[in-house]
Amino acid sequence: MPPARPTPSTCSIMGEGSPTLSPSTPLPTPHLSLVEAPAAKSSRPPPAPDDSFASSLELNELELSVLSQVTSASPRPPLHTLPALLAASPLSSLLRPLSVPLLLRSILLPPTPLPLSPSLAYDDVRGRNCDNCVGYVPLPVGCTSSELSLAVVPTEAYKGANISVPVLAATTEGGLIASLSRGCKALAGANAQVAVLKDGMTRSPCLKFGSLAEAAAFCDFVQGEEGREGLRSSFDSTTSHGKFKSAVPHLVGSLVYLRVAASTGEAMGMNMVSKGVQQVLSDLLASGRFSFSVVSLSGNACTDKKSSAVNLVEGRGKSVSAEARIPAEAVRKVLKSSATAMARTNFYKSQIGSGISGSVGGMNAHSANIVSAVFLATGQDPAHAVEGSMCTTVMEAATDGSGDLLVSVTMPAVCVGAVGGGTQLQAQRACLDAMGCGGDAKRLACVVAGAVMAGEVSLIAALTEGHLVKAHMDLNRKK
Repeated sequence: MPPARPTPSTCSIMGEGSPTLSPSTPLPTPHLSLVEAPAAKSSRPPPAPDDSFASSLELNELELSVLSQVTSASPRPPLHTLPALLAASPLSSLLRPLSVPLLLRSILLPPTPLPLSPSLAYDDVRGRNCDNCVGYVPLPVGCTSSELSLAVVPTEAYKGANISVPVLAATTEGGLIASLSRGCKALAGANAQVAVLKDGMTRSPCLKFGSLAEAAAFCDFVQGEEGREGLRSSFDSTTSHGKFKSAVPHLVGSLVYLRVAASTGEAMGMNMVSKGVQQVLSDLLASGRFSFSVVSLSGNACTDKKSSAVNLVEGRGKSVSAEARIPAEAVRKVLKSSATAMARTNFYKSQIGSGISGSVGGMNAHSANIVSAVFLATGQDPAHAVEGSMCTTVMEAATDGSGDLLVSVTMPAVCVGAVGGGTQLQAQRACLDAMGCGGDAKRLACVVAGAVMAGEVSLIAALTEGHLVKAHMDLNRKK
């Protein structure tokens, strides 16, 4: 026989002297919010209901009591200790599998439709996101316990409102969200700023001409006023959202790689740019002025989903830079290090180490960790984390003797969108909205840069003080 359900008793999860927890009503009976009739009889037994997915997403009385204890405690316990606190409580057997994520959502986020249950709408996916879709792989989404606060520096590319949001990231690496949270906490009060420097998605077709002379003549034409305006007219005729910006030819013998850049509104814009470039080439051929064959619509000088010097120098998508001055007290108390020691570690690791390895755009500690996790949470093309994680991280000790840490990250190729693609899926849309980035791709690029900066200072501090392995053993190994 199953063990008897324990009776709630007056107790506290916060330790001696804390408010008491005394639920007066039993937990609500789990119920399924959606039941689908099978399309046909099957010999397989139906799956057993999963309480973690079937339960109500409203906090019950027991959970509301726990929430009151956690939020009223002074000081508030670190949120990553909440599961251990609940597990040690005499009432732990009365809590449901969803209790911890529901409590954390209530503390960290405004009301959000981010699902806790299977949510993939296959009709939405079909014909848009995945061919021959046979299921999906759920990824856990973490939320920083400290908000990321950034002042947006107005530029020609972007004049947005200042940012103060939690960072949501999808990852299976235990400790990553904790480290990111620590970095966000260190940046609080650090006068962190971010600027979008350039905005232009690129596509570079490879064109084959009959001779070097013909290829050179074409290069002269597209760089002249008549050629530029002709290309602009052809490209802009294909979209009401994108705008032609430039076309730079790269000649190799009788081959020309024409690197076309265009703004793409709030979309990441690869399809938009590809469509526009295809029209440009079609109109050029139809004019009869030049004779060439299109070897490939993408000739790898774009450069799409590969790290490259051209992306590092010229940019692709959103080019973003962020900086902060972290006060000495935060460096000491939050990061457990010093500005001088962190600057030295970053220089030896991110600059010299990356240099001797021949890294292209890899002058950083671990920007790819943050970029890929935010991309997965917000419905971006995860392959764009390749060029998106190109980042130069600079750390210096302030020269005025204050002990403050000066840090900056510069990311030339953050390819993100806030509409289209995976951003239209329910969970990904919820993550975008929770970070205030729904419908604003440049704001998302700013959040990515700020989150990378937070991740950089936290990891460099851990490496400087020798805390990395212990942190992973504590947070990435289930006890």
